[in-house]
Amino acid sequence: MAAELFRRGLVDRTRALVGWCVGVALYILLLAAVFPSLRDAADLNQLVEKYPEGLKELFGLSAGIDLTTGAGYLDAELFSFMLPIFALVLAIGSGTRILAGEEEAGRLELLFAYPLRRRDGVLAKGATVAVEIALFVVAVAAAMLLFDPIFDLGLSASRVAGAAASLGMLALLHGWLALAVAGFTPSKALATAVPAALAAAGYLVAGLHDLADWLDPLRYAKIVERIGQALHEPAAAARLQARLRGLDGEYRTGLAHCQRREIVTSHEAFGYLAERYGLEQIAITGLSPEVEPEPAKLQHVVELVRKRGVTTIYFETLVSPRIAETVARETGANTAVLNPIEGLTKNEISQGENYFSLMRTNLRTLREGLGCS
Repeated sequence: MAAELFRRGLVDRTRALVGWCVGVALYILLLAAVFPSLRDAADLNQLVEKYPEGLKELFGLSAGIDLTTGAGYLDAELFSFMLPIFALVLAIGSGTRILAGEEEAGRLELLFAYPLRRRDGVLAKGATVAVEIALFVVAVAAAMLLFDPIFDLGLSASRVAGAAASLGMLALLHGWLALAVAGFTPSKALATAVPAALAAAGYLVAGLHDLADWLDPLRYAKIVERIGQALHEPAAAARLQARLRGLDGEYRTGLAHCQRREIVTSHEAFGYLAERYGLEQIAITGLSPEVEPEPAKLQHVVELVRKRGVTTIYFETLVSPRIAETVARETGANTAVLNPIEGLTKNEISQGENYFSLMRTNLRTLREGLGCS
């Protein structure tokens, strides 16, 4: 009976699923058809680099994505925003409708009138959600691979499969969460709101710019000014602000004439610093250094390092250098340490280190890695 429940669930969703698959294929076709006109737009990446750093982070444009390549273009236009939205709407709607929607419509008792345990019925409905998402993801991958030779996107089948699988896992998590919430409450609105809120929060956290604004001396100076006002110590704050402005001058002079402007880091900790001094941060992972990068993202960074002639891969203190060393090994680059100055170790304290000494160490490391004169 569970198999019959599963089959009926798929049959009931067939028309809607076909609409979703055709719709996403047409959307991919539209974007793919635009790409040939952007392939030779040499100034496109430079234009994007002028966007505010926070805006680039929010829309997945800050990790050195090359919009003049098919992979970079589709990554920014599809996988950074719209495709996750489509997949989440489909998954959450499906998970919610299967139980909470049936209960609101007064059909839930009929649904479980079959001679099977309630748990088996829920599992059958969960399988329905999983298959629906899988078919949608297959449609996404098939459309991209179909349009690849037509519009010369230069896509890798393995990378498309990996990206589609990641998209499917994201959708499945939220679809099953919607189904689980629907199993505990008859409210369709609540079953929709919980996974939707989780998805929105995850997107904002993933898209927020790194919080290490103290690595930008001028931003730090503004914080010092506010602290001085709150503590009624404007003179002490003014002295520290003067030192920070002096440090800013050292960075501006030290990074003014460099052979390269890209800093490849193990995670996104240096965005404010990079924005202030005209550098481009290419992060291997996102905001959290503990999160393993996807193979497609790792390969993308390796390709960028080779293309841009980057000679140094940076990793942070107190963080495993393994990922940075992997990229360095694949590209023949060196590794070096940048300190995000999130705190002082006992060893640094014993050596008399402080914010200014560590920032100057970072400056020397950057100058060496970027070939500055």
